[in-house]
Amino acid sequence: DRQYEFRTNYGLTWLWRPTLAPGVQLYLRPAQNIYQAGPALSGEWVMGGTELEYSLAVVLGVNQHAPDRALIMDLEYEFF
Repeated sequence: DRQYEFRTNYGLTWLWRPTLAPGVQLYLRPAQNIYQAGPALSGEWVMGGTELEYSLAVVLGVNQHAPDRALIMDLEYEFF
């Protein structure tokens, strides 16, 4: 029997500059009753036909089942 776990990540950012967008990130794992939220930074660089996007957040546990804090990092390279 396979177990599937639902995880989701929501972000709200303010586009100050294309390379720097401060915001808030929510990280949820409802099956384990884990809910976290915290500040985030994201942005992107466009270089000719390619893009480099990043997202960095420090989320804090908002309930007793969640870890006290976690670092979430995403890096994405797109080419056309």
